Amino acid sequence: MRYRVSSTGTSSSGTTSSPGSASIRFRPLAIAPDSQSKIEVDAYFSPPTDIQKFHKEFPVPHALYVKLKDGLRVWSSSGCARTKGLKHKIKAKDPQRDLVLESLLKARIIEPSPHQKGIPRFCGTFFLVSRPGSKVRPIADFSALTRVIEAPKFTLKSVYQVVNDYNWPNHLWYTKLDLKQAFCNINLHPKTHFMTTFGYGGKFYHFTRMPFGLSITPYIQQSLLNCVLAFIKRHTKYTYGHLDDLIIVHQDRRKLQVLIDVLRAKLRNAGWVINSKKSELNPVKKIKFLGANWDELGIIRDKEATRFTRE
Repeated sequence: MRYRVSSTGTSSSGTTSSPGSASIRFRPLAIAPDSQSKIEVDAYFSPPTDIQKFHKEFPVPHALYVKLKDGLRVWSSSGCARTKGLKHKIKAKDPQRDLVLESLLKARIIEPSPHQKGIPRFCGTFFLVSRPGSKVRPIADFSALTRVIEAPKFTLKSVYQVVNDYNWPNHLWYTKLDLKQAFCNINLHPKTHFMTTFGYGGKFYHFTRMPFGLSITPYIQQSLLNCVLAFIKRHTKYTYGHLDDLIIVHQDRRKLQVLIDVLRAKLRNAGWVINSKKSELNPVKKIKFLGANWDELGIIRDKEATRFTRE
């Protein structure tokens, strides 16, 4: 496959990223308290999975499975971790965050905290970040907690590096999968719930599933996705996965379709839900994946994705 990248994309040598790094920052959505701006709220659902169910379909390395089989435990080196400016931030509220919070509560991804008096020893805040269109992503600011927990460092190759390293050929067939609520597939150990407490509107809540915004979240999610990739690589070496996105490629259209059908069944058995609208479940010759356009000749960075990233 001929490799090409636009001037605004990744260089031919590729770059590495470390999603587990605590240096990742999000810019809160700028909304006035009395704003009536309309947003599109995802229909969150109660994840029909846990680590043990996933392990039956996609074997997890023993050391990791032992740590996760009863739920992810979050350990702190400090007895207290509160986000900066907490007293002011936990009192504020707005209609947009109300809608998202209600959806998360209905899905049991979060629960009201039993904490009664004062501010909990471990406490973050809750805000929204923009996504393309009118969509938003909820983020819990656990920046204080991040500083007192150990987030494993890991390096994730860029998709461009993978294509170069494995010398992907021409004339391939493409499919892709987008996973719904991928981070929420990992349940928290009940004794860890209190560490994921956050304040909003004068009340406190905690997570029951792995939060969006915790520094260890990308590492755990990618580790489990690697188990899915291990299965795929038994049938094709042309694949790449990034947190909740997968591209699966083959030179034979029929074999690729069979692989996708089997993979969908295994993911369904594991309780991982595919976002059909964002996925391409039938082999095609051209596809857009992770801000890049893929065709028979190579890959080129999508200009619209580059523009949104910069903004």
